[in-house]
Amino acid sequence: MGVALINVALGVTSGEGFCQIDANGCVTDGAGVYGDGEACTIAVLEDGLLTATEWAVEIPNPSHGCISDYVTIGSTRYCGSLGPNGVAVAAGSTFSWRSDGSVIGAGWTICAQRPTTMISMPELEVYGNPARVTPPVAVRVDSAEATTNVTAFASQLLG
Repeated sequence: MGVALINVALGVTSGEGFCQIDANGCVTDGAGVYGDGEACTIAVLEDGLLTATEWAVEIPNPSHGCISDYVTIGSTRYCGSLGPNGVAVAAGSTFSWRSDGSVIGAGWTICAQRPTTMISMPELEVYGNPARVTPPVAVRVDSAEATTNVTAFASQLLG
């Protein structure tokens, strides 16, 4: 089985001046370095996994933890060099960004995606049929095309 990733819809619910949805449907703190005193909240519109594709935020003093610039997902704060990677989120939940009034960084981009199961099928030889039947390499079982793909494969088998 393989996994295909499909973007999940996100929306900025507050702090639109500090966070935006980019052309790929990911949320970002904007172009260039982020500023002091930023704050925004992002709504997750579908179940998915959050992963930082760009991450450069203020590295905190190790003894203080994430108290300056951070993204909060659930009860976990992400800061420094440790951005979110495959963090599960549910539709209707939110996450947030906050920067304090001191050191700034290059910023971040977080994408939300949902895994889609793929079933890989080997090449088959049907008994009594001299020609090999080659099924699709993979059939998405949760897509609108799944029925069409499986029907076409079955028709090829039954010839």
